[in-house]
Amino acid sequence: MVEEALKKSLSQRITGIPGKIRKNWLSIVIIIVWSLLISFLIVREWTNFVVTNPYYKWYATHSMVTPAFETWEGAGLSSIDIMVILVASLVFGAFFRDVNKLIAAAVSTIVISTSLSTGYVAYYIWTNLGWGHVLIYLNGGWSWAVYWGFLDVFREMGIVFLLAPFCAFVGAFVGYALGGS
Repeated sequence: MVEEALKKSLSQRITGIPGKIRKNWLSIVIIIVWSLLISFLIVREWTNFVVTNPYYKWYATHSMVTPAFETWEGAGLSSIDIMVILVASLVFGAFFRDVNKLIAAAVSTIVISTSLSTGYVAYYIWTNLGWGHVLIYLNGGWSWAVYWGFLDVFREMGIVFLLAPFCAFVGAFVGYALGGS
């Protein structure tokens, strides 16, 4: 099978993409919705933390640049958010019958949701927290905002890395047991 794939030219592989998308459209929609749900919950909790934290408010009222990342405190997902992610993982996992597709979907969802959340948090750090005025003078200064954004998002994603794929596997097992092949 690998040898057949290697024998195909690049143009043959590219022309086969629309057919693969039509064949797997439900999996693609599930991955997008699952990723957007996780990203929304993470961004909402992080933004709520930054807006309501008195430490950040003090910096904002004194016209100072707000810290982009603090090691001793940060946003975290609430119990309701974790339950929503776990239930969504169970439901979305029930749509997959193939273990390979489920693993690919879980990894894709985590990568996409981490990327989307990091992008938003980095943009927020750059614009709303005022770091754009400081880092613009550094060569590649934007990478610090992305780095701090990733650290903030990674703090919240820890539980998602572990439990979302597990619940998706449980959902796939339950879906297979109830619906058959």
